[in-house]
Amino acid sequence: MIVAVFSAGLTVERHVSRRSWMSIAILLAVVMPLSIAAIALFASTVMGLSLGAAVLLGAVLAPTDPVLA
Repeated sequence: MIVAVFSAGLTVERHVSRRSWMSIAILLAVVMPLSIAAIALFASTVMGLSLGAAVLLGAVLAPTDPVLA
């Protein structure tokens, strides 16, 4: 299933405008790290996880899809 979805995504030819690239860059450079930090802060303070475990949890749970962000 994963291979089928990945190959279908590669075959889609879509030209992305500069405005779309800026939106994607902002999501990657700002929103994703803030999501990781917020989840890590919550996990560290509320759940009592160590800093490393909290950051790892934040990295795993942070959305990687711009629709989810």
